[in-house]
Amino acid sequence: MATTFTFMQSTRIGVWQSTEVSNQMVSVERALEYSQVKPEAALRIPGFNLDSSWLREACIGMDNVSVAYENGIEVLRDITLQIQAGEKVCVATL
Repeated sequence: MATTFTFMQSTRIGVWQSTEVSNQMVSVERALEYSQVKPEAALRIPGFNLDSSWLREACIGMDNVSVAYENGIEVLRDITLQIQAGEKVCVATL
């Protein structure tokens, strides 16, 4: 009886350890795969010159923006905001 219990416990621990090693290896595989992703091509819009200074000088503005799903459930209602260049913004949900 004790031998059966010990065998069952050893088997359970072995399966658990095997699963943990498998999970960790998947994480390593993903990290390696993401480290080898090729960067996207630069944004090119015909007739529009986009230099690297735009990020320091750009601002984002919205005036009375509302967003809803197709079934009419509103996600945003009458949002007005102005984000100046260099400002950091956090979006939180309730």
